[in-house]
Amino acid sequence: MNRKRSFALLLSLSAVASSLATCLFVSPGYAEPADDLRAARELFLSAEKEEDAGHWSDALEKLQRVAQVRQTAGVRYHIALCEEHLGQIASAVADYTAAETQARAENAQDVLRLVGKELAAASLRAPRVTIHVTPDLPDLQVTLDGVPLARERVGVPVPVDPGEHRIEATAPRHTPAHAAVTVREKEAVVLDLELVPLAVRPDTANGVPTPPLPGAYGPSETTAAPAAATPRHSARTGAIASTATAIVLAGAGVTAFLIAGSDHSSAVDECAQIASASPDACTSQKNWVRAWDFAAAGAWLGAATMGALSVVLWSKADSDVRSGTSPRNENLGLRFGPARIAVGGRF
Repeated sequence: MNRKRSFALLLSLSAVASSLATCLFVSPGYAEPADDLRAARELFLSAEKEEDAGHWSDALEKLQRVAQVRQTAGVRYHIALCEEHLGQIASAVADYTAAETQARAENAQDVLRLVGKELAAASLRAPRVTIHVTPDLPDLQVTLDGVPLARERVGVPVPVDPGEHRIEATAPRHTPAHAAVTVREKEAVVLDLELVPLAVRPDTANGVPTPPLPGAYGPSETTAAPAAATPRHSARTGAIASTATAIVLAGAGVTAFLIAGSDHSSAVDECAQIASASPDACTSQKNWVRAWDFAAAGAWLGAATMGALSVVLWSKADSDVRSGTSPRNENLGLRFGPARIAVGGRF
């Protein structure tokens, strides 16, 4: 029974194709060159044979060439049939719809008898994507796979081919929104895209100014803010501090050395009074003397280090003054007095 039905359908399609091949070139008020019409008729019959053999890609290529000569409802129908078999379901739905509309206009009954069922079947198979964009802006533009989508098709199910699709929504003064989705046959997907407003310039904002986003207005011609400058008196202040520290350490070293000398004299007297033959009898006195000697040496070493640092900083401070990067300070330096050392000046 299925074989008889398939054979009947094949005969019906063949009859339609033959009829279309005949009426393809009969369009009121328009005449094609005889050679072009003859070649297109032969190409249509060849495409019909490719369809019967299941060579849908070859048949589609030939039918598209026929359409360049004359686009009739029958040619649109066969193009849609090839597209459907190649998995281009959304394209097939669009071409079935166009074929049905044109067939009604041309009263092509042979096409109308077939296209309705094919359109209904393809429409059920086609996946659909519904794109919602907020906010609904008057200058909104939506593209589907790089092709602009008509405004009336935003927010309603749109048939697409199975596979991956990319959607982009743009509007002036808003960041673009992007999405990618992969759909299968009969699948329905809803996408929600949100357009975020760019920051408003403070001089045009109403109310509290909003800081602009980086790059929101493109490259700026304003002069970049200078980098944070180093303190103007850092070198001179450091020189004074290191010099004072060197003097204090040197004084501490002298003091420790004098104490060590005093302790050494006391230790000699104490050891002379100890009646013991042990070599460690005066160890504690020796340790005190050594401790003060080490303290004096350490203080002098620190004083020498700070002195060297102060020389470097004083040189840098003088260089800054000569180059004009640091103002010359008056009455700046060390003050000596009876039993005191002080730092004076404006810095």
